[in-house]
Amino acid sequence: MGTRSGTLMDRETLMPASLIEDWASAAAAQAVVEPMEAPDGFYAEVAETPGAWSYGETADEALSVLHSVLVGWAALKLADGDTDIPVMGGVSLYQR
Repeated sequence: MGTRSGTLMDRETLMPASLIEDWASAAAAQAVVEPMEAPDGFYAEVAETPGAWSYGETADEALSVLHSVLVGWAALKLADGDTDIPVMGGVSLYQR
């Protein structure tokens, strides 16, 4: 995967990075954030994005980190040619 002027390139198309950012924001809005006891802090995940999770000392930090994780998760799946990225908040990463 390469980058070019605000775009992320998968195998066949250029995708505006802003679209992936919008998708990640919509996904993070659906996150479940739970407190942890050891280590102290918060765990955040979105059920529809297996393997994408984050930890933060505060709930806000966990959500902020999760947003970055989701951008990378989606970009990697697109680069690999995966077609199972869920629509989040009405945002699809696939051309219709």
